[in-house]
Amino acid sequence: MELNINSVQTEREEIEKCSLCKIDSERGDKDYYAVIDMGRDSENASADDVVTLEVVCCKKCRSNFIKRYIVPKAVGVMFPLVGVVLTSIRSVYEPMKAVFTALPLVVFIISVIIGVVVAYSLNKTISSKANMHTHMKISEIDSFKELKDKGYEELKMDKFSSIPAFKKADKN
Repeated sequence: MELNINSVQTEREEIEKCSLCKIDSERGDKDYYAVIDMGRDSENASADDVVTLEVVCCKKCRSNFIKRYIVPKAVGVMFPLVGVVLTSIRSVYEPMKAVFTALPLVVFIISVIIGVVVAYSLNKTISSKANMHTHMKISEIDSFKELKDKGYEELKMDKFSSIPAFKKADKN
């Protein structure tokens, strides 16, 4: 099946304002291109079923994507790391073990649980704030309606979200 994306993808030089900003009056200048893969889910999938699009993006939208993806994961990993460090220091480990043999393990498990809860909460908070300004789902953008109608969807990194690759836009 042939896909005509000329109506979807305009010449790069013609678009000077961010396509990911939700509010027209707050659209930022073109600073980056968000490179997004869209594809169709079918039994006889081929390379023709994947389309790579470059969407004009401002600094704020790029920052929103990166914050939503990196900050919760980084903070979520920090808590278990602190738990490992605490339970591996002999001056901390020995008194914990004297109180209860499995206490160092319990401290580590609690640090993992806290990390997961904090990461989940941060992800929800950052996503809701970012969604006020940025189209976090590319399929929400009106100009990609033709692709969505033909069965194309964003290819996701996991079942919850996707993050586009970003490349710097040429400033002429």
